[in-house]
Amino acid sequence: MNLDIVFASSFPSWAIFLVVILLAAVIGVIAFAIHLIIKKRKPEEKKESEEKIAQDNVDRFVEDVSDEETKKEFEKYVKEHEEDEKKDNK
Repeated sequence: MNLDIVFASSFPSWAIFLVVILLAAVIGVIAFAIHLIIKKRKPEEKKESEEKIAQDNVDRFVEDVSDEETKKEFEKYVKEHEEDEKKDNK
């Protein structure tokens, strides 16, 4: 028994197209169901605030100043900068 003869004689040409479409639909539904199951089982990640994320990034790159002279220079710069901002805001 030749498969080509049996397949061609038992199905009309439009039925072959319909079978292919149905198989694709079944595969799609199965994939969607698996996606939903995985999504439900996966624990939700807690959303961190943007401020905390930014602070974490800054903390990774910025090191504390241990030199007293450098600390004083930073404090002096911050004070000058604050005074300039007050002047600009007026």
